[in-house]
This record gives sequence, structure tokens and C-alpha cells, in this order.
Amino acid sequence: MTIRIALLNDFDLVVTGLSGLLAPFNDLEVVEANVGSTDLEQSVDIALFDSYGRAGFPWQELTELLSQPTTKHVVVFTFAFDQDLVERALAMGVHGYLWKGMSASAIADALRRVA
Repeated sequence: MTIRIALLNDFDLVVTGLSGLLAPFNDLEVVEANVGSTDLEQSVDIALFDSYGRAGFPWQELTELLSQPTTKHVVVFTFAFDQDLVERALAMGVHGYLWKGMSASAIADALRRVA
């Protein structure tokens, strides 16, 4: 089974880096890599949403992403692990909350578990 992933971030550097980081995993396919947009053109199993680099936590963007019929699961990818942020994100329907300091294999394993 191939897991289709969209990478969503405000910085090209991060999107490109994540694409390269996930490339060796044959069961993970990056089908969209969007800089500055949460609008998806394709259906995906997981939208990996990076919350860093925005003014405040992007609750509105997460709400919009969760409501898109093209997105099966939404996972937050961040350095911000305040308990209130994690609990609020999970309560609104986010399917995972991953730390940016994870290894490539740990990220891949987490994405598999979410999917």
C-alpha cells in the first residue's frame, strides 16, 4: 500500500527537505508539496502541515484543511509542543502531532501509523 502525502509549509526549504527526507521510503509518496497554501489539488492520505513560521498557531488553516474532502488525515509537524496546543489540535480532529526533531524513519513510522 502506498501512502499519498501532501507537504504543507510556508518555506520552500522545508518542503524540499521533507520531500528528500521521505524519498527513500517506497511506501510513502509525496504527491503535493505546497508552499504557502493548504489548497490541495489531489486526494491524499495525509496532509503533513507545518505550523512553524506563522504569527501565532494557525488554527484557521487547520480548520480549513480538516474540512477538505481531498484530505483523509491531517498531521501537525512542529516544534511547538505546549500541552494546550496538542490537546486543542487533537480535539479539533487532527490525527497526529509530530516533533520536527524526529528522525526520517521515526517520521515515516508515525505517518504509517496515522494512515
